[in-house]
Amino acid sequence: MKKLLAIVLFFAFLVPSAYGQELVCSGGICTYPDGGTYKGEWKESAADKNIKVRTGQGTYTSATKDVYVGEFKEGKEDGQGTQTWANGNKYVGEFKEGKMTGKGTFTASSGSTYAGEFKDGEENGQGTYTWSNGNKYVGEWKEGKRTGQGTFTAPGGSKYVGNWKNGKRTGKGTYTWSNGNKYVGEWKDGKRTGQGTFTSSGGNKYVGEFKDGKEWSGMYYNADGSIRGRFTEGKWKEL
Repeated sequence: MKKLLAIVLFFAFLVPSAYGQELVCSGGICTYPDGGTYKGEWKESAADKNIKVRTGQGTYTSATKDVYVGEFKEGKEDGQGTQTWANGNKYVGEFKEGKMTGKGTFTASSGSTYAGEFKDGEENGQGTYTWSNGNKYVGEWKEGKRTGQGTFTAPGGSKYVGNWKNGKRTGKGTYTWSNGNKYVGEWKDGKRTGQGTFTSSGGNKYVGEFKDGKEWSGMYYNADGSIRGRFTEGKWKEL
C-alpha cells in the first residue's frame, strides 16, 4: 500500500490555481474540476504570488472537447492561438483576455469563412465573409453584423455596393442584378425605401420614391426618354 502511494505521489502533484482549489496534475497535464485539461506553461499570478495561472504556451481541452492551442496570459487565451470546437468550427488568429480580438480567420463546419478583424469574440472592423454557396461580403462589421460600407456579391453576378446596418442594406447603395437591371438610391432594412432610380436592362427607367421595395411615387420613362406613366402612392397610371 505504501509503495502504491509513493508511485502516485511521484507522478501527480497539486497546483494552487485561480479556481479556488488545487488542480491535480500528472504527466504534465492538469485537470480542472469541470473535467477540462491543460498542458503547458504556468506562472505566478501578477495579482497573487501564491496562485499559479496559465501563462505562455499551452493546450487547453474543455470537458466538451473544444481545444485551444496557443498563448495564454493570466489564465486566459491571449496572443496568437487556434481554437477548434467539437462541432468542427475553427478560429486561427489573435486573442485578448480569453476572446477572439484582433485579426483572424474563422471557418465554420459548413465551409463558410470570415477573415478579418474581431473584437470580444465578434466580427468587428474590416473583414471578408464568404458563404459556402459562393456569396461574398467585403466591408465593415460591428458587433458581429454587417454595418458600414460594404460590397455583397452573389455567384450569379448580382452585386450590392453601399451602406449596411445590423446586417441589412440601409442607407445609400447600388444594386445591380445579373440580368442588367440596376437600382441606385436609398434603402431601409434590406428594401428599396426612399428616393431612388431603377433602370432596366432595356433602358426603361423609374425615378422617384420607393416604399418597402416597390415604386411608390414617381415617374416612369421609356428607353427613348418619353414619359410612360407615373406612380402615386403605389398606384400606376399610364400617360
